[in-house]
Amino acid sequence: MSRDLFQFTRPSCSGGKPGQECVEVATNVRAVVAVRDSKNSSGHTLIFGAR
Repeated sequence: MSRDLFQFTRPSCSGGKPGQECVEVATNVRAVVAVRDSKNSSGHTLIFGAR
C-alpha cells in the first residue's frame, strides 16, 4: 500500500508548537489507520487494518 494514499493530520493532543508534535494520523483510507512520527514524516509508517 502506497504512503501517498494517506492524508495525515496532527491530533490536537500532539501539541502544536515546533518540537512538541509526536504523531500524525491518517484515517482517509477505508478500514485502515496509518500513524507516523511527525518529526520524521519520510520515515516508517505504521498501518493498522480492521480485523
